[in-house]
Amino acid sequence: MDSANLYKIVSQDRLGQITYCDVINKTTYTASPVRIITDHQLIVKFSSLQSFYIGLLAGLSNVKKRKRKISPEKSHLKLVE
Repeated sequence: MDSANLYKIVSQDRLGQITYCDVINKTTYTASPVRIITDHQLIVKFSSLQSFYIGLLAGLSNVKKRKRKISPEKSHLKLVE
């Protein structure tokens, strides 16, 4: 079996965690998309299509985190007559 197809994505929960399965041992694992893409030993065990999808999810999670950090400042408006 090709080493790039040892893991397959099973699901993604509401928090964004990915559950994936080792197709040989039938063992399931759960990790965040960011953790998976930052671990080279791990990401190379997925197919190229699934690796792309995990990278996309990791990128989207970073965008969401940045939006949460940016809070609009209170505006100081004056009434002009």
